[in-house]
Amino acid sequence: MRIRVFLAALVVSTIALSAQDTTLTRMYVGGGIATGYNQYSANFSKIGPMPICCAEFTGGGGFHLGFSLHVGYEPTETFMGMQYSYGLRISGMGLGGSLTDDEFIGFVISNGEVGQGRALHTVE
Repeated sequence: MRIRVFLAALVVSTIALSAQDTTLTRMYVGGGIATGYNQYSANFSKIGPMPICCAEFTGGGGFHLGFSLHVGYEPTETFMGMQYSYGLRISGMGLGGSLTDDEFIGFVISNGEVGQGRALHTVE
């Protein structure tokens, strides 16, 4: 399931819009959205003074959404024979994700059958 979601996000990971027609004005505008996968590496078993029994967090990840907006101006003059432009871009991206650890805590009996007791620790 995780592979399918990753491949789907890869296919639609970036959509950008841009327009530039300098016949009426020398300004241009654009924008875009992007998705991606954040992957984290970790090596800890407690957060500050709060111990978390036996969990050892080693990595995790999550999806993010990003955006960008930009505007620019292209003057008719040249600088040393080269065309140039001024621009301003605003962009942002989320860095969400979670770290998880699946810990074996012992054997349990449920409905007359012996199984493994597990605890799932999650830090978001």
